Amino acid sequence: MASSTTKLLEFLCIIFFLHISSSSSSSLSSNRTTFNPHLSSIRSFCKSTPYPDICFDSLKLSVSINITPNILSYLLQSLNVATSEAGKLTDLFYKAEKYSNIVEKQKGTVQDCKELHQITLSSFQRSVSRVRAQNAKKLNDARAYLSAALINKNTSWKDWLLLLAL
Repeated sequence: MASSTTKLLEFLCIIFFLHISSSSSSSLSSNRTTFNPHLSSIRSFCKSTPYPDICFDSLKLSVSINITPNILSYLLQSLNVATSEAGKLTDLFYKAEKYSNIVEKQKGTVQDCKELHQITLSSFQRSVSRVRAQNAKKLNDARAYLSAALINKNTSWKDWLLLLAL
């Protein structure tokens, strides 16, 4: 009994120390944010987004490698992260199409979403190339591609909801 109590106590101490160390490291990182003007500007930029913590985590990398931040570098970093994350969904669509027990009616919905997803990935990639050009006309093109990507995402989600209802 004493042995199991000792092990439990050791386990709780380890959890406690891990919690304290993670709390102190997060407070240190937030202190660094206030002292680094680039991180502060990223933090304030990300406050206007739907997911400020995710925004900050994805953009702070550009500061750690000494890139002078401006709105276009934030945009490029965000687009690169979005492209990378969207790319991870490709495998999900492949598996849904090949390995799930779906009826013929549902296969069409999965195929439609897969095609919209490929178009969305292409829109992200085209947006990145237009933003890199730093030309006003090409920035407008990038905005149009991003609008198309957003419409595709919304359409695909509606299709998935209909698929689940079948």
